[in-house]
Amino acid sequence: TLPFLAGALNAARAFHDWTVKLGYDATLLTDEEGDAVTIQRLRQELERALAQRPIHRFVLYFAGHGLIRELEEGLWLLSDWRSELRAVSVEGLKRRLRMFGIQQVSIFADACRSLPDGVEAADLAPDPILGQGPERANATLAVDKFYASQDGQATFAVPGLRPEEDRCLFSGVLMEGLWGINP
Repeated sequence: TLPFLAGALNAARAFHDWTVKLGYDATLLTDEEGDAVTIQRLRQELERALAQRPIHRFVLYFAGHGLIRELEEGLWLLSDWRSELRAVSVEGLKRRLRMFGIQQVSIFADACRSLPDGVEAADLAPDPILGQGPERANATLAVDKFYASQDGQATFAVPGLRPEEDRCLFSGVLMEGLWGINP
């Protein structure tokens, strides 16, 4: 079992707060209080968000456990990854987003990109979450990717005095930059 990441939860809340205050139509999905973030739940939320068109800019943020199997095959582990043996295929999801009439996609991920440490993780099925979109693939889609670590590397968290003060290092610096805060 992977450990609970209080820093990831805090980072997701902070990023959501930033998006809302900038006027984005934002949804926060967390697995706190037993409310699992599953492949099905993520698919439903993405389909709901993508139905509100036109979309100029689509921002996707993930904080949590992740890994990488091959070059650029990043996987995000949702709450049901162990029981379903499925994980979010980040590149697959990015390709599917090209079929929804979006002009710009920004992906922020504060998750490890380390190699699998066992058979369970190595045997995960990558899931692009979305199906065929309503439009032809946009070959000129602008995609910005901001990842907390390089391929094969782990990310870092800074423990606080209390769990609500735990921070993911990348997200902490990211939020300072997005808010324009630099003491």
